Amino acid sequence: MMDAFEINTLGPLLVIQQSLPLLRNGLMKKIINISSLLGSHAMNPGRQIAYSTAKCALGMITSVFAKELESEGFTIVAVHPGTVATDMRPDLKLPGAMPHIQPEESADGILNNVVFAKENLNGRFITWNGETMAW
Repeated sequence: MMDAFEINTLGPLLVIQQSLPLLRNGLMKKIINISSLLGSHAMNPGRQIAYSTAKCALGMITSVFAKELESEGFTIVAVHPGTVATDMRPDLKLPGAMPHIQPEESADGILNNVVFAKENLNGRFITWNGETMAW
């Protein structure tokens, strides 16, 4: 449980805190937290308690920073990258595996639908393909 929390919650929190001085001087004031469908109260199918709890806490970090930094022109977003075929998901290589996408598709979607989005996404939970997710 602690490993999941340190990696998925404390890691992003520390990166944000340490990066803020540089981000404040930047042109694009965006923070994109990579979350998961499992971090959503509404969407979680009821599994992976440690990972789900850590990603849910990352959602709160996203929400708090979105409110704190909005007046400075920041956009802070949590993103579900999709079910991505990586080494973390060897089950996706099995016959009959759930639908999934390649890492390049996820990254392209995040760039196009979140990083370069024209609409204000501050404080939202978005999928790689631009859909709003319930917290």
